[in-house]
Amino acid sequence: MEVRSRLWLGGVLSRHRDVQLIRALLLRVCACGLLERILLVSDGLSSYKSQAQKVFRKPLHTGKAGRPRLVVPAGVMIARVKKRCQRRRVVEVIRDVVVGVEAEVISRLIGTQRSIRALINTAYIERLQATFRARLAPLARRIRAGVHKQCTLECGMWLG
Repeated sequence: MEVRSRLWLGGVLSRHRDVQLIRALLLRVCACGLLERILLVSDGLSSYKSQAQKVFRKPLHTGKAGRPRLVVPAGVMIARVKKRCQRRRVVEVIRDVVVGVEAEVISRLIGTQRSIRALINTAYIERLQATFRARLAPLARRIRAGVHKQCTLECGMWLG
């Protein structure tokens, strides 16, 4: 999601939140444009970091013979937000930078959120997911009628 315009760039559907889902999502993000300007903010799931480092890497040509080394471009930044809960209540929010420099991440956040008090957060995508759950009944957790075909859910997601 592009924060300034709230432009939703796309999504991927899967029955389970696993490595294949995260890889497919990151490949879709990678196809959207320049990798040097990506700030990926996720929850604490470690697969985001490992898959991002595999998907976003580019060959580093040094002029030597042989296969070039694959490296993550300098502008790619990955941050995460972990919520610690006790008795079904959030008691602590841990924000940290996984890849990149914290000052650059904060600078990018200030530019996208247009606020000097910008924090690493996942609020924008969580709000979009809540909208999907409100408009698409099969995304709600407790329903009686499920979707029988994945294409029905995908069409609803794109029209949401």
